[in-house]
Amino acid sequence: RPNMILAIRFTVSALILALIFWKELKTMTKHDIKNGLLIGVFLFMAYSVQTIGVGYTDPGRSAFLSASYCVIVPFLALFALKKKPDRFNLIAAGLTIGGIYFVSMAGGNGTSVFDEGKEAIIVHGLALLAGLLFAAHIVAVTKLSEGKDPILMTILQFTMAAILSIIVTLVFEDNSAIVLSKKAVFGVGYLAIMCTTVALLLQNIGQKFATASSAALILSTE
Repeated sequence: RPNMILAIRFTVSALILALIFWKELKTMTKHDIKNGLLIGVFLFMAYSVQTIGVGYTDPGRSAFLSASYCVIVPFLALFALKKKPDRFNLIAAGLTIGGIYFVSMAGGNGTSVFDEGKEAIIVHGLALLAGLLFAAHIVAVTKLSEGKDPILMTILQFTMAAILSIIVTLVFEDNSAIVLSKKAVFGVGYLAIMCTTVALLLQNIGQKFATASSAALILSTE
């Protein structure tokens, strides 16, 4: 259940950071809340779409398509941050489009995505949509977190992502058959602590000192 996993990981992460950095919460303003929660909407949408899509395709192909955000960011920054993409961004965009073509035409069984049917096309479309949403999240962090405490903004992001994940999983997902095993608890715990609390906190702190395009390029190494 993708959104159930997201609900747990973002709730746990928000609680961990709130408990460790509770003093930052005292400095929170209405403007902080507005910006932080808005960034959290983009965060939720990106992870929700990616998590749903990766459940139906191989991780390598999904990761490549989702990582297209590294070349989408400069073009979104043109509209949101008024920064024009340079020739290197254009070259990278061309190479990525070529890569998407080859990935799409080379399926795991030697067939293209288009030969695998309508579901395969939709699933890989979700991976590309996730890339667009991750790009929107990176640009939103750069624009809306400017001059603000990155730790506080991260807590607010996680809180909004947790709330939306809880709503979606309760409304659209059937969680009645879920059985918690030690392996499952360890896996979700690792996602919550290392992949969310630590990784995304470091990303938000790093973006305070890096441009959106540079951040996207570095993050693509994931």
